Amino acid sequence: MIDNVSTKCQEYYADILNKQIVKIMIDNIKEFFLGVVVGLVPEKIGYLQVQRKLQKILREGKSIRDMLHILEELEEAL
Repeated sequence: MIDNVSTKCQEYYADILNKQIVKIMIDNIKEFFLGVVVGLVPEKIGYLQVQRKLQKILREGKSIRDMLHILEELEEAL
């Protein structure tokens, strides 16, 4: 039963992901890597933009575990 729920969550994670979840994820990164986040989110890149990028990655079947590098890539794209 739990495996089935986990599989469904992974399958629909791109649809479940919202700005509040993205903010929590970024706040967690900020706690350990302050220099990456300060001045970037939400000053240069909004939470919605980060959400859309993460959703795109998830829909491609890729992982978003490496949020630090994802944020760095978003900053480089500016």
